[in-house]
Amino acid sequence: MFRIFLRKNRGFTIVELLVVVVILGLLTAIGIPTYRNVVLYTERKIVENNLRMIDAAIAVYYESGNTDSLQGLNTENLFNKLVPNFLHAEISGPGTARYRTSDHINTPNGYPQAQVISTDKVGGYEMGLKQYYTIDKLPWYFE
Repeated sequence: MFRIFLRKNRGFTIVELLVVVVILGLLTAIGIPTYRNVVLYTERKIVENNLRMIDAAIAVYYESGNTDSLQGLNTENLFNKLVPNFLHAEISGPGTARYRTSDHINTPNGYPQAQVISTDKVGGYEMGLKQYYTIDKLPWYFE
């Protein structure tokens, strides 16, 4: 009496598959630029926070009575003086970003400032090997 109609093929139709592909394409088109912006923002904040930590460690270094100059030190020599007493560990990154101290004392407190240099893009900006950036001269502050 009752007929049960069953489809012989239990698969998806081509239209259903195309709808799924279009939806996934739209989600990807929205998600990738957003993800890239988040990565760039994160890299910028990492550099800013690293410079702040190094500047704070330099201030503590001088305030604790050390008289050795930190002026013009490269990454290795700087962290040899600051780790473990003033910083917990060496700071590096993101990417190829490296840190040093300035050659000139240009801060109101008379301490050299931390600087960053990189061989590639950091936070979406080409930093280059010839330019050292202090925290107030980072390229993304001039957008």
